[in-house]
Amino acid sequence: MEDRNGIVAGRVLVVEDEFLIAQMVKDMLADLGCACVGPIVTLEEGIAAATSVECDAAIINLVLQGRMAYAVVEELAMRNIPFCFASGVPQSRVDEKWRERPFIRKPYVLREVREFLTEVLVTKAPVE
Repeated sequence: MEDRNGIVAGRVLVVEDEFLIAQMVKDMLADLGCACVGPIVTLEEGIAAATSVECDAAIINLVLQGRMAYAVVEELAMRNIPFCFASGVPQSRVDEKWRERPFIRKPYVLREVREFLTEVLVTKAPVE
């Protein structure tokens, strides 16, 4: 089912270690008609979730408790799950391998979350 935002409702994995930001993203996803999987707060839990949870897309904080989240996105990429990074760190600091991936600057803005999800979820066929 497509909602009023043009986004096909989907399940979005959120890996974010800052509680208030994670809650804000969860609320944004609800406003956009998407279900939040998580939020996941540690790198280890993020890797486990990336290998096993059913999701249509993911928003991954680039730095989790001081550690880069590249192991999480490696798993998502192997499963062909679209993802974007979210960070207060400049996009130019993202490892060259991942620099072309979508990037949302913190603090999160609903418009940027909507743009990412519209791009990756609008092409999915609705589940009947």
